[in-house]
Amino acid sequence: MLLSAPMRTILIIAALLSLNGCNGYPTEAVSRCYPNEEACSDFVFKNEVKHSKPELSVGKDVYLARCSGCHGRDARGGGHSDRGNFRDADWHKRWSNTDLKQIITAGRGMKMPGARMPVFELDSLLIYIRSLSPKPAATPKTGY
Repeated sequence: MLLSAPMRTILIIAALLSLNGCNGYPTEAVSRCYPNEEACSDFVFKNEVKHSKPELSVGKDVYLARCSGCHGRDARGGGHSDRGNFRDADWHKRWSNTDLKQIITAGRGMKMPGARMPVFELDSLLIYIRSLSPKPAATPKTGY
């Protein structure tokens, strides 16, 4: 079945527009480890891949939707010293990315419920939280 010239033009434009939707998203790290999201996550953090604005934006959106109710919109702990002040460099020194992923996904007893989310959102949330440190955090300690 042959398509008319106007139909071919419409299909070409639609294909080009769909490709443009990928603009700005990190593709190098994803292409290296697809389809294993966990491997991608490990690759991004171990190699300190530069993070893009979309990751920070997604992380901020996840934070505002799922974390700010307890930790405060300003990420300073919502006025409670036991809730984590994400703008404190010393707080960042205490927790590794692995620790934070565990706390976010499994929770911390009655204080904080666990949250299930896609790996990209979890990584984006960590990237956003780490971006709030006023200065680069030293190598974090492992464990609680």
